[in-house]
Amino acid sequence: MKMVPDEFHPGPFLLSEQHCFRRLHRRIDRDDRWDACHFKHILHFRNGVEQDHPPAAARDRFSGQHEQADADGGEEVHLGEVHNDEDFISRAVTREFGFDLARAEDVQPAFEFDQTDAVAQFAVVEFHDFSPVRCDGVIILTMWEIRVNNRLWFEIKQGTIAQIISAEREIMTNLCFLPATELARLLRTKAISAREVLSAHLEQIQRVNPKVNAIITLVAEQALEAAKRADESLVRGEILGPLHGLLVAHKDLQPTRGIRTTFGSPIYRDFVPNADSLVVERIKRAGAVAIGKTNTPEFGAGSQTFNPVFGATRNPYDLSKTSGGSSGGAAAALACGMIPLADGSDMGGSLRNPANFCNVVGLRPSPGRVPSHPNELAWFTLSVDGPMARTVADASLLLSVLAGRDDRSPIALSDAGSSFALPLGRDFKGTRLAWVDLGLPYEAEVKRVVDSTRSVFESLGCVVEDAEPDFSDADEIFKAWRAWSFEAGLASEYQEHKDQLKDTVVWNIEQGMSLTGPYLARLEMKRTQLYHRLREFMQTYEFLILPVSQVLPFDVEQPYPTRIDDVEMLTTYIDWMKSCYYISTVGHPALSVPGGFTASGLPVGVQIVGRHRDDWGVLQLGHAFEQATQHWKHRPSVAS
Repeated sequence: MKMVPDEFHPGPFLLSEQHCFRRLHRRIDRDDRWDACHFKHILHFRNGVEQDHPPAAARDRFSGQHEQADADGGEEVHLGEVHNDEDFISRAVTREFGFDLARAEDVQPAFEFDQTDAVAQFAVVEFHDFSPVRCDGVIILTMWEIRVNNRLWFEIKQGTIAQIISAEREIMTNLCFLPATELARLLRTKAISAREVLSAHLEQIQRVNPKVNAIITLVAEQALEAAKRADESLVRGEILGPLHGLLVAHKDLQPTRGIRTTFGSPIYRDFVPNADSLVVERIKRAGAVAIGKTNTPEFGAGSQTFNPVFGATRNPYDLSKTSGGSSGGAAAALACGMIPLADGSDMGGSLRNPANFCNVVGLRPSPGRVPSHPNELAWFTLSVDGPMARTVADASLLLSVLAGRDDRSPIALSDAGSSFALPLGRDFKGTRLAWVDLGLPYEAEVKRVVDSTRSVFESLGCVVEDAEPDFSDADEIFKAWRAWSFEAGLASEYQEHKDQLKDTVVWNIEQGMSLTGPYLARLEMKRTQLYHRLREFMQTYEFLILPVSQVLPFDVEQPYPTRIDDVEMLTTYIDWMKSCYYISTVGHPALSVPGGFTASGLPVGVQIVGRHRDDWGVLQLGHAFEQATQHWKHRPSVAS
């Protein structure tokens, strides 16, 4: 590692941070002209006297070091007067990207120095892998401004090395919390690279994931190769797809070729599939970079994410609470800025409830909207796959690549997925909403937060009325078909590894064993009647608004709630999820969108239910509500 020349070391200063400097490849432009730029930290050295240029000895040493470093192809420290040195920058860009900046039109200087500052302005430093170094002397920064597409990301007028390190962390953290739609635009325009996006998120994972346990299998090397391919394709002018270079993590129920998939069960602790699921296949084909797998309860059973293989996932807003489930790992990872997009699945609320607990967005789409394969119960409509994200527009972006016909799914809808990539704006003036509670009990704080959002919908122009659809028989219908599916899907695991199944899964399978054909036939008739009652109700009301969950995030050590607000005793591990699974029974699209926070800072979501197959309308109303409230911007302190 080449060091800064001794001439600039008048006093002691210790840099103790591993990798405290990282190369940042930034598109820094004020006029939207550049195709690429290589950003380097600009450091200014002061040795006690004002000077405009480095001493001759230092310049000579720099020249020799620069030439030798280029010859060796090793790490470099560039020192020299680089006031708007376009040739110097062009060489760096060409070396890093293979892009000849000198041939670009309208080239603008990369750096603009504050000439009024008395401190010498001559050092541009590039560290590739910076180990702890003792720098004798005070390194101060007199001007550091980073702009991406004319948006100021961070600016310091003066500061020490510690402030520089802190500033870089803030920049990288902010990058991790950009909406996926914005990241996609920056990637397409070469404002940032896929490798830079990956690097920032890997750092966030390393820093935050040990606290929440959301990502349980990390494939950083595979992700790096995929990010490199994305960057190289963009150099050739090729965009891989709508998710080009965006990171995604897959729920550990989705088979992923070459990546361990455990289903949260010790039975499959070391299982590595040889093929991707259809969801994974479509996301990969859209150009996304898979970073790993997210935690889930055993076989997705229950809305509390814990299992004997990886343990529990904790709520980012209160580490003593659960993140919900069964897509709890995905929700926590999104909330912590570890990924911008995630897939999930939902039978009784597994996309909606964890989104509700973690202040993110989860869409339960209409059955068939996201075709599923492999699926032994291909005609089954209670369980669906769907998108999760931090914003509604991001969820819609992911849905645009997940949706669409596939002959491997007999219930797949034929509507083109690309329709979900359109702008979500809509005028909701006069739109009638039914404010419902389905006759269920809720914790007081849940109701308080959700009821406080009524005025928001009214401010959007909606006509909000108290009204209740008849959901008679929904509880019985859902529990029976859920039990039937558990017995059908896990019969072999029950027969061969019953001792390795958790008790609630065993109970659900055995409930399925007790069902008879005539009983299920009568239930299906009741389900048909329920569907028509809701269809007629929603001829008057375009949307239902209600809480996502009946309870707040609860103790992570508690498998499931046994009471609601100390009033109602619950008899099964899913009874507290009725506000979600009643909706699953009729197959209408439903969205969980951040609705606010309790006095103690716990998130509460609002559930928006649309008409039959009106996924687009649900997303539009969710987007309008989100734009009015901006709750999605409230980050958990553990991730900041």
